Amino acid sequence: MSTPAETVTLRAQFNTLSTDFSDFKAEVRRDIGSISSKLDSVATTMTVLNARGGTFDLKSLGLVMTIGAVIWAAIRVQFQADLQAVVAEQAISRTERSENKQEISKVSNGLADVKSQTSAQGSLLTEIETQFRAVENYQSLQRADQLRTNGLLWQKAYGEPYPDAAFYPSIARPK
Repeated sequence: MSTPAETVTLRAQFNTLSTDFSDFKAEVRRDIGSISSKLDSVATTMTVLNARGGTFDLKSLGLVMTIGAVIWAAIRVQFQADLQAVVAEQAISRTERSENKQEISKVSNGLADVKSQTSAQGSLLTEIETQFRAVENYQSLQRADQLRTNGLLWQKAYGEPYPDAAFYPSIARPK
């Protein structure tokens, strides 16, 4: 599997190959036109010589035709090789896109699992917080009752009210 940077590099290489291939096709067309015009020129010369009663050299004509055929074959072989390279690059690109889609799918599924786990933990934490709040309220009631009892006993023993210094800190988050 490739990284996104490798995919971008491969895509750039593919675009370069595609551009080079287009340039090559245009060059081949120009070369074919040039060869065709030269062969037409040779044929015209032969026709003119023949019409004037002159002679022409069949060996030279054969040599020109052979050279043209060799050039044509070389161009065709190069064209086929470049075409195969482009097809191979496209196959690699398709494979990488498929692998990237699978990776994205795996990450998406993993993200959904994490979200569901986080949601479950959030509900559990809410329950724990509710229990802490209940314990805190119960302890506050106990302290208030103890202070009331202390206040009554103080009033009976000393004849003056018990000093009120009750403080109930809240440890839970407010709702």
